[in-house]
Amino acid sequence: MKSSIRIILSISFIICSLVQAVKAKDGYQLKVHFTDLKDTTCLLANHYGAKQYIQDSARIDSKGNAVFEGKTAQRGGMYLIVLPNKRFFEVIVDKQQFFSVEADTTLNPNNIKFKDSPDNDLFYDYLRFNSKLRKEMQDVQAQLNALPEEKRKSSAEQKKLDDYEKQFDDYKNNVVAKNPKSLLASILKATTDPKVPDPPKKADGSIDSSFQYYYYKEHYFDGVDWSDYRLLRTPIIESKLDYYFNKLVLQLVDSVNKEADFVVRKAEADTEVFKFTVWWITHTYETSKIMGMDAVFVHMVQNFYTKEKAYWMSEADLFKIQDKAKQWAPILVGKKCRNIVLQDTSGVYQSLYDMKSDYVVLFFWDPDCGHCQKATPKVVEFYDKMKSKGV
Repeated sequence: MKSSIRIILSISFIICSLVQAVKAKDGYQLKVHFTDLKDTTCLLANHYGAKQYIQDSARIDSKGNAVFEGKTAQRGGMYLIVLPNKRFFEVIVDKQQFFSVEADTTLNPNNIKFKDSPDNDLFYDYLRFNSKLRKEMQDVQAQLNALPEEKRKSSAEQKKLDDYEKQFDDYKNNVVAKNPKSLLASILKATTDPKVPDPPKKADGSIDSSFQYYYYKEHYFDGVDWSDYRLLRTPIIESKLDYYFNKLVLQLVDSVNKEADFVVRKAEADTEVFKFTVWWITHTYETSKIMGMDAVFVHMVQNFYTKEKAYWMSEADLFKIQDKAKQWAPILVGKKCRNIVLQDTSGVYQSLYDMKSDYVVLFFWDPDCGHCQKATPKVVEFYDKMKSKGV
């Protein structure tokens, strides 16, 4: 009987210990030890698009130790440990939310060490490899640049650079193959540019000069896993969007609208990525300095800012942005101006729609406005030159 009681008590103790262990692992805890910093404060921040946001702060004690911790786990992504002088080093916070790191204020990757964080071991191995390889490549590139241009392509230096590029590609491919679910693998795939083949020859033997542009654009997002919300907590998604829309997309409203729909369809793979992508495109073209791009803002609001799709917005905010789009829609570039009926200088009412000129210029001004006083003579000069041409 006593033996049975002991067994029951032992099982109960093990169960209680397991429950406490599970509870102890709720939230996050990041221990930091600085070898050359003490009696100050450091910060824990995270990327979100191109911006960074403070998540936590910790006091560095007299022995150089600091602890970031909380009861709620952090979203997976790339985080920053920020020193008092605003310099920082990055760490991955993902499945492992309880780990330790040792660093010094040089922030040299060779001096940063982790415990209980395979993700960061993998990340810093990559940083160290990349740093060493890039340094060697810079030295060889300098030697190559010193050669006459006609000798560079077949030189030993060019062959070395090609070998280095292959080493780098092999290293990245190996990381992805062995750690396919890691954030580093997702980052490496997303930041790898598509390999553009040589352009094919046309039937007449000429080269299609636009082939490489269209191929690159078509495959630009091939490596991006749109279902991986962790990429939002790196600068990558916003950087990719910015380059695509500003460098690869023709800056005409119809072209931008088409590409916006194309990218948003990809972003639907994850609700957070969808939210960010819709917001980024909308905000970018709402504030664009290119004439007529407010039409993209209207397009985005009309298609994606509904109660069902814009789940992150309150009813009040949703009404405001929809109302703004409704006000802008009738006055976009290319839309017919509303009729204006006003008195002319003779007191006779004139209708804009009754003017049968090929071109009509509407000039709104105030006689007491300094800018208007400078601009009005130029408008008069323009009119005197152009009235014979149907203005």
